[in-house]
Amino acid sequence: MPVFDFSAAPADKKETKSQCTYTTFRSNETKATPEKPVLILDNSKREWKHHSCGYFSNPAKQTAFEFKEEDGAFPADILKIDSRFTSLIKWLGENHINIRLSGQNTEEGYAVYKIREIAFGGGTKLSAEDGFLQFMIERLFASSAPAEENENDEEEEDGDDMKLTSIQSITDFMNCAGKTMPDNIRLWARRNLAVANSHEVSPEERRHAQRALSIMMNIQWKSNYFEAIDPDEARRILDEELYGMVAGQTKVITITLPENSKYSDYAGKRVVFELTMSYVQQANVPMLTDAFVKSAFNCETVDSYKAHVKNDVSGTIETKITEAKNEAILTQLLDKCKVTGYPEEFLAQQSSKLEESISFYSTLQGKTNDEYCQNLYGMTFDEFVKASAGQQLVYQAIAEKEGLAITDYEYKDDLEQFAKDSGYSKVDTFTDKYDKETIVKSMLVKKAQNLVMDSAVITEK
Repeated sequence: MPVFDFSAAPADKKETKSQCTYTTFRSNETKATPEKPVLILDNSKREWKHHSCGYFSNPAKQTAFEFKEEDGAFPADILKIDSRFTSLIKWLGENHINIRLSGQNTEEGYAVYKIREIAFGGGTKLSAEDGFLQFMIERLFASSAPAEENENDEEEEDGDDMKLTSIQSITDFMNCAGKTMPDNIRLWARRNLAVANSHEVSPEERRHAQRALSIMMNIQWKSNYFEAIDPDEARRILDEELYGMVAGQTKVITITLPENSKYSDYAGKRVVFELTMSYVQQANVPMLTDAFVKSAFNCETVDSYKAHVKNDVSGTIETKITEAKNEAILTQLLDKCKVTGYPEEFLAQQSSKLEESISFYSTLQGKTNDEYCQNLYGMTFDEFVKASAGQQLVYQAIAEKEGLAITDYEYKDDLEQFAKDSGYSKVDTFTDKYDKETIVKSMLVKKAQNLVMDSAVITEK
């Protein structure tokens, strides 16, 4: 949630994707419309056609869509993306897929509600072409009921009857689905995909891994479909009900769901399952060899793979440690400082600024600002405003006491990055909204924050 207030931002911004122009929003919509779009593109300089062709720039780099118009090519920043579709949009950009957007110009931007693959310019093709893309979009929406068609939309073009069977289509699906897949399923799928691609296991094992992936990936999934079950009950079912079954055998299993089950319609009720054992497979974990890690993880040796895993884990741990230290320093600092009063004008500015950012997310969740802040921060919106303002005032006092200042050189040199860190892709848009005095004050707050973090003496207990 990019906001102008940097009071809670970590001191080290090296990992910030400086060219990212978009924010994500959460949605449970089952179909996109102009009012509930998949993504929003910038249309401040030019209004886009209802049907527009082009391709996405890699959203990890430029975060833009390149419109192919009769008078040339024109990039437009991505402003917002439904969080379920970020991996798909990134994948489309990385593979330079030529697509056609259907959208509508609104005050917020060009609201995209349909994405189709088209064939022009010799771009990379998706597996099964547009059939795969439409299948992917349908699965991301996890639609269970048809929605009314938009009257201005083009006639539907039937895609292929898509089933995920090939390794390529399964790989594409996993890349596009991203973190919309439950973590346990995604981890399991990656392991099986490594086996299916490995030449260190038998052809039979590769076939079974591919078949298991195909079955699991073709399930209409949602996160809550994979509710964790009681491990004792799971063990009982395995030992008492499933153990000893052979391929082709059918068995009826009856269980009672707990009273607190997420499936409220069936909570406390007896549920009957009829299970048929399709086949029995013995787990055979491949040997960790140079050949296996090269084919599965693109590492030359086992040692290089282990080093990669170690560095990845170490980096994650170091980031979490830094965040924890900064949070502890901030807590200690605020405990030793007392804000005796809040300038009315400053408090009003903080309230307006925070309401602008929070209202968007609270509305999406169907909550008031108070409910949103209570759930996320454990305080009301007004209390959150005062807490944020208090942090700003403390850092302003530190900046004044330490004689900190922002030179003209620092202002010009840091302005572009500061604008991007504040959620603005263009400096002009940023400076049009905030005057130089306001920006300089926020830069001073950031400078004071960095001074505190750098000067803190940490004693480990």
